Amino acid sequence: MQKMKLVTVFLSVMLLMLPVSTNSLMVSAETSVDEHGFNEYGMKESANMTLNQASVMSAASNWETFAPQHNVSLEKVWTVKFSSAVSLSQIDAIVIERNGAFIPVNINVNAQNEIQVSPADRFIGNSKYEMKVFLENGKKYKMDFTTVSESRNADIESNNTYIHASKLYLNESISGALSKDDQDDYYKIELPADGKLELTATQLNGGEVNLYLYGVEGSDDHAINNTYSKTTATLSTGLSKGTYYVRVNYSGHYGNYMLENKFTENTVENDHGTASYVTANEFKLNHTMMGHIGYIFDDRSKNRDDYYKLVVPKDGRLVLKAKQLHGGELNMYLYGKSGNDQSAISMQHSKMAPVIDVGLAAGTYYVRVNDSDYFGAYELTNDFYPNEIDNDKAPSSYILADSIPVNGTVYGHIGYTYENTRYNQNDYYKIEVPRSGEIDITATQLDGKDLDLYLYGSRGTDGYAIETLYTKKAARITKELSPGTYYIRISNSDYYGGYKLTTKFAE
Repeated sequence: MQKMKLVTVFLSVMLLMLPVSTNSLMVSAETSVDEHGFNEYGMKESANMTLNQASVMSAASNWETFAPQHNVSLEKVWTVKFSSAVSLSQIDAIVIERNGAFIPVNINVNAQNEIQVSPADRFIGNSKYEMKVFLENGKKYKMDFTTVSESRNADIESNNTYIHASKLYLNESISGALSKDDQDDYYKIELPADGKLELTATQLNGGEVNLYLYGVEGSDDHAINNTYSKTTATLSTGLSKGTYYVRVNYSGHYGNYMLENKFTENTVENDHGTASYVTANEFKLNHTMMGHIGYIFDDRSKNRDDYYKLVVPKDGRLVLKAKQLHGGELNMYLYGKSGNDQSAISMQHSKMAPVIDVGLAAGTYYVRVNDSDYFGAYELTNDFYPNEIDNDKAPSSYILADSIPVNGTVYGHIGYTYENTRYNQNDYYKIEVPRSGEIDITATQLDGKDLDLYLYGSRGTDGYAIETLYTKKAARITKELSPGTYYIRISNSDYYGGYKLTTKFAE
């Protein structure tokens, strides 16, 4: 016996059942109530509780917990005994949940004031459950338990084709047999969501079997996975919600076999990125998306790619971070407005947590998450840091350069990639020197990175270069100049960011 404050729980015999919908159901005089005031879900009529309200309470914290129980028999019953400090009238509910849904239960109270809780139907093998007790004073008690694997004879002939396949329930073990006249057994399994399906077929007479997994039509033309000639044949596959078929096939040996399936649902949210950039949904700046990738559909297609659309309002730094949440790897791509490899700006391959860090100009861009031959959930985050420095938008050619004063300051942006995948590598300015004197030119990269500074003569090309400085955070050129036209070039030096350009002239 294990005590937890006011409640003591004993393991005894119990039956269980399938989960029901958690749609709101008021505990009222119209609800079926037993002689002790409990309705069909184990809630007191006097508590005036709906299933939705109970769900909210169930999800809350502040639980008193019992140690979890494992390998619970499919024929168990829970017996709940209350100490003298708690009367039956002080109990609001005793419920059982599976997959977040309350199940109908039968509740009996014996002469020793012990409550025996038995579901309206039997347990499902290899499943997780929770038993919870709610008291009117707000105290809550719970215990998690997992049932043993269930084995049944599901080899109901004739199941020699997928059309006549026998039903295979999630997370169960079944027995079957192959013979000279029965060399194929087919089973149909329905998956409720994306997840991993693990199949194990064991030849119990020391021989071998072949094991196949098919899509919505159980034929070799719809094969998803298979393995041959194994005493213990195993398949592990990431599958989407749908209908699938399992085939156990003769491999030179007749006799009995055991077929076990284990389904692990992907419970991470799925924002459903699209398979093409053309239909991509917008990925708002400074947000996180959750997705599923790499799962095979029952038509044998596979969601290998998820696309998202990003609209960048101004020059800035974009940091993309993706993480494969089930231990696999991802490929991540950033594209320009054409959303394909021909407009690729940056990419990361075969990483558990790829990161892309790039400077972008205002425009429309696309993010592609690729499965990298793994399946599972992922998290995708973008952080955008706008460049708030003024931008005089100098042209990229000296021919188009605007004149700036020989004594003055301008601000600009350099090195940002456009949506057409080009980038503003160079900014040109023109200065008119009115008479002989000294020009002092200072260019400062305002994001702590480097830039290149050039001073040209009457043509802004390298053949007319007067002086050049490379990879400087703050570059300064001082020169004696004759009257005339000169050009200043700021180059990004493989970095992006804002800069400040100051000119001073003295005779």
